[in-house]
Amino acid sequence: MSPSSQIIIKKRFNDLRNEVIEKYLCPTHGVELVLKQKNAADVLLDLYFLGCPMWNGTDTGCNFVMKIKSAAQLASLLEAATGRGIL
Repeated sequence: MSPSSQIIIKKRFNDLRNEVIEKYLCPTHGVELVLKQKNAADVLLDLYFLGCPMWNGTDTGCNFVMKIKSAAQLASLLEAATGRGIL
C-alpha cells in the first residue's frame, strides 16, 4: 500500500473513530462494536481495532476487541460504516 493511500485511509478512519460500526457485534453483550485507535502503532493495520462499548477505559467492563489484520478487513469496515470501500 502506498504512503499516499495510507494517509487517505487514516483520515477516513479518524473520521469514524469512536463511531459504532454496524454488522460487528460483541459476542458477550450483542451490542455493535466501536472503532478505536491505539495510542502507538508501527503499521496501519495495527493502528485501529473494534472494541465493545461496555469497556470503560480503566480495565473494567467488557474487554472484547477485534483486531484488524488485513486490507480486506479495512475495506469491509469502511464499507460497513460509509458504504464505500478503501478507494
